[in-house]
Amino acid sequence: MYGSMKDVLMSIDIIYIIRGMVRRGSMQQVRHDLARIAKALSDDNRLRILDSLREGEKCACELLTDLRISQPTLSHHMKILCDAGLVSCRRDSRWAYYSTNARAIAAVAEEL
Repeated sequence: MYGSMKDVLMSIDIIYIIRGMVRRGSMQQVRHDLARIAKALSDDNRLRILDSLREGEKCACELLTDLRISQPTLSHHMKILCDAGLVSCRRDSRWAYYSTNARAIAAVAEEL
């Protein structure tokens, strides 16, 4: 429960912080998109992945080496980042290459 009208207004403002990344539609859809983005940014490993990808596109094997995490752990984190629209995946045969979605990252950075 909110403590005051100011709290309610601030919570509404937060919904629009990442306006460049959320789909247009109902308020419920906007909240869903915002929650997905917040979840993606709420984990240290995912922030480390985004930091590593600032250097450019990387193969999953490079990320595994850079971050010293297991393949299932990387796969889990990459799914969350891709679902949030922060990272893109390109498949080449049996290899997966990841890169940041520069437009989405810029939208988040601009609003924070």
